[in-house]
Amino acid sequence: MSLQDLTQAAAAQNALTARINAFFDQLESDRDDYAGLAADLAAVVSAKLKQTFYVDAVAGNDAGPGTVASPMKTIEAAAAKVLPGGNVKILLMADQEHAASGIFTNNRIIFGKYGNGASPILRTKAGWGTGFQFDNCAVAFGSIDIGTGLIENGVAPNSMFKRAWASRISLLFSPITIGDADFFEHDKEDVGLPALTVYNCPITRVDGSTGTARLMRARLGTLSIGGSTSIPAGSTFADFVPVVRNADGDAVNFLSNIVL
Repeated sequence: MSLQDLTQAAAAQNALTARINAFFDQLESDRDDYAGLAADLAAVVSAKLKQTFYVDAVAGNDAGPGTVASPMKTIEAAAAKVLPGGNVKILLMADQEHAASGIFTNNRIIFGKYGNGASPILRTKAGWGTGFQFDNCAVAFGSIDIGTGLIENGVAPNSMFKRAWASRISLLFSPITIGDADFFEHDKEDVGLPALTVYNCPITRVDGSTGTARLMRARLGTLSIGGSTSIPAGSTFADFVPVVRNADGDAVNFLSNIVL
């Protein structure tokens, strides 16, 4: 092989090496770009899954974004904006009554209050659908006056919560008012075990109600009572849940931290 051939071979080798190095440099650059893109995408998804929506039953608009400056009008519209797997807050304007009808979710949602004034009121009413239906989720209500309504013109209201399949519902510092419909109804014995936690929530019955509606009506379930939660004088918590007892008188269909 001549000197010229060796020179050409060396030049070709150097060119190939340069191309390979350039290729790996580009891969490194692309990897950094992809990592940045993935981080941006993760941030966007995280922001979407951890949003806060505001609801103003008087001045809100369901076509709005649900911000504090442009709130939605209904809880139903706000819940519909929650992405699957979301972990969000839905805040209700204080000193207003908010409709609870036909709201479904399978996400993690905290309901709370915003604005000045008394706790927002959340009620079911005669002729409306069930307040909330849950599927494998965790939902908490804080500082909300919540309950069921009365029979009107022979039409009974629906329950506030129904068919909470494998779901955990927590109420904190939220007065519970029970009218002529059960507060929490779960009629699917073989689908999940519903769980209700009540902490520092006075429980009362609406004047003029039949007095037969339950705090929790389920064949099986778990009930946790804490804080200064109270019930009407002369009542026991066994008056608010359908207890099944064994021969010794022990409740066998509810797991609870209190004696039923």
